[in-house]
Amino acid sequence: MVIGKITLLFTKFRINFIQIEILISDPVSEDDAKDMLWRRERRRIGSGEKYSEDTSLNSVLVRKIVDDPRVETVFYTDFRPEGKIAHPTAPDLAKYAIQSVKNAEKGKDGISYLMNAIASGIKTPLTPDYEAEILKQTGTKSLREALQKAMTE
Repeated sequence: MVIGKITLLFTKFRINFIQIEILISDPVSEDDAKDMLWRRERRRIGSGEKYSEDTSLNSVLVRKIVDDPRVETVFYTDFRPEGKIAHPTAPDLAKYAIQSVKNAEKGKDGISYLMNAIASGIKTPLTPDYEAEILKQTGTKSLREALQKAMTE
C-alpha cells in the first residue's frame, strides 16, 4: 500500500484546504483503506478502530473521489462545514498556526505544516500572505524562527 503525502486539493471552483491521501493497493478493501486513513489522521495508528462518521464539529470525515482522470480512487480527510473557517484569511490562519504550536505534537502544528508544504513546492494563492502574516505576528524573519519563538512563548 502506498499512502501519498499531505497536499492541498485545487478544484475548478475553489481551493480546498484538505489533506489528500492516495491509497493504492488491490488487496486492501475500501473500508480498510478508510479505516487506516481515519486512524492515521486521528493519530490512532495500530488501534484497530473502525471509521464511523460522527456529527461533532471537529469530526474527521473520510471522503472519496472517483472522477479524477489521473487516479482510480482518492480518499481524503475532511471536516464538517461548521467546523471550518468559511473564508480563511492570512491573519486568521496565522493566528491559529501560531497558537497551534503550544497544543500540537512536535511537527504537527500549523507553522510546521506550512513549512513542509512550501518545502514540497505546494503553494496556494494565500501562501505568501499567510507566511508573511506569521512573520509579522511573531516579529520574526523566517518560519523556522517563528516556530522557535512560538515554542518558547
